[in-house]
Amino acid sequence: MQKERPLYRNWKLYLSLVGLLALGYVLLPDQAYEYHSKLSTEEKGSFDLYLENRLRESASLKARAGNEERLIRYADKTPIAFMYVHGYGASRAEGEMVMDEVASRLQANTYYLRLPGHGTNMDDHASVVMSDYLDYATDALMMMDKLGDRVIVVGTSMGGLISTYLAAHYPDKVDALILASPFYEFRDKTGNVLGFPGGLALAEMVNGGEIRDSSRDPKNPRSVDGYENYWYTTQYMSAL
Repeated sequence: MQKERPLYRNWKLYLSLVGLLALGYVLLPDQAYEYHSKLSTEEKGSFDLYLENRLRESASLKARAGNEERLIRYADKTPIAFMYVHGYGASRAEGEMVMDEVASRLQANTYYLRLPGHGTNMDDHASVVMSDYLDYATDALMMMDKLGDRVIVVGTSMGGLISTYLAAHYPDKVDALILASPFYEFRDKTGNVLGFPGGLALAEMVNGGEIRDSSRDPKNPRSVDGYENYWYTTQYMSAL
């Protein structure tokens, strides 16, 4: 009897797993994402004190230079103030060049936050969940009225998703919303498998391991030196 080739056996395994996932999708009821805020209602004082505490936290976590929180301040309080929310695996460098110019032209106080798990290491990145991002961004938003009479929230990629949440839930705190390539869903629909039971295990198997590598290709003319200082080039699949 002819033995099955390893590749054929692997494909049978893949198809079996896909079948199980499809069955789970059909049988399991839809479950909306439940977000339970852990925000403290304690008064945080001035924005300077708030920023000092955030920077101290970033330093204790050994956040890389250029990834920590940053405040551009033109006055104690300006007519408008910007809050910038960066994307997944990224940093303020994602929008800093444009936002610095806008802030300068409008003489507007501008705050760049650092999302939890970002700018430090892969383990930190994998340890946070969506509620941590929402808590952190909401906390920052609650402080923005100390910087400006009107607040404009700017978000890129996943930061756009978070910013949309803020505008929808706190319309009295967000006077305008600017989004650059907001992430609302995976461009490749197969990414949705991560939300299904067993989806992470399947994704790791297809990826060839638990770590996703998106390192810069030096042959790509769009690659920028130093990219890895401001974006994660390797992430645990579980961080997705």
